Order: sequence, then structure tokens, then C-alpha cells
Amino acid sequence: MRGKRIAVFSLLAFAAAAQEQDKRLVELNGGLTAQLLTLGRDTSGRPTITAAVKIANTGKDYVFLMVYGSLSAIDEGGVKFEPPGDAVSGIAWCETAPAERCIGIPSGSNAFPIQQYTEIDPGKAVTAHLRLVAPGGSKSVGRVSIVAQIGYRVVKEVDIQNDGVLSDTQRIKQVRTGSISFEPIQATER
Repeated sequence: MRGKRIAVFSLLAFAAAAQEQDKRLVELNGGLTAQLLTLGRDTSGRPTITAAVKIANTGKDYVFLMVYGSLSAIDEGGVKFEPPGDAVSGIAWCETAPAERCIGIPSGSNAFPIQQYTEIDPGKAVTAHLRLVAPGGSKSVGRVSIVAQIGYRVVKEVDIQNDGVLSDTQRIKQVRTGSISFEPIQATER
């Protein structure tokens, strides 16, 4: 009987670990996937969340990507984490306000430079590092969910050679928006 309990407990633990792993990988538009590699929380001063997110291009086309606008995290206690000035590295990031200006709304002349988007070739990946802080005096607890808004262009393999001929205005008009969002996951405490 004891052996059966251990086997049942082991199966439940394995199922819980698999479910937690499923929350760490999300499919995005444009042939992209995002995988949460690490999620840490430092509560020694102002609560800070750090994350490493692998963004992979699983499609056949070229993707040009940037993070902009809403980048935040929230924990189970309701504490909201927001980006400081150096919140994103490893990938293009536009922190202009209002966020719509990053993608050329209302005018493409004010948009984030299209040449500075991060290119992700077919079969390749990049890792973005995120750092978000909570307001002073907050106490962070429990699982954390993360959301990042993205702007991206998808260029077909057959069109990549002619992409450089397009004007910046033409390329900005090709930018689409989306988001990366991870369900609540337990952060590693530091």
C-alpha cells in the first residue's frame, strides 16, 4: 500500500511540474514562440522581478521585433511591477509615451527606428532580459504573471532581398502588434 502511495504522489508531482512547464512556453503570431527561462524575485530592497525570455522564430519567414508599451508583472498579492529606465536588454525596446508612437501612430515620422528592430531569422532565437520593480513599501508574494506588448514585422523568405528597397514608411505600415503573456508562475526567491 505504501508503494502505491509513493507512486501516486510521484505521478502527481510529475503532473504538477509538467503543468508548470506548460505555462513557461507560449505560441505567438508570426511563427514565434516565447519561453520563460528564468523568473526571480528579490525582496531585499524594493521588490524586483527579473526574467529571461527566449523568443524563437519557428517559422520560415524573417521576423523583426521590438518590445514597447505595456511591460508589467503582477503577483498574487496584487503588487504591480513596472519597468525602470533600463528594464529590457537583449531585444529592441521602445519606451516612448504614449506607446502608440513607437509603432507609428499617429505619424510614422515619430516611430521607433525600423532599422533598430531585432531581427530573428528562421530557426533562430534571442533572449530578452526583463527587470521590473514594485513601488516602495510593497511586499511581493506568491506567483507572478508577466505581460509584454510587442510590435513585429514578418517578411517572407522570398521577399527578404527586396525588403531593403522599401522606405521606412512602407515598412512601418507592415508592423503588427501582439503581446507575450505568461500565466502566474512561482518566482525563485533571492
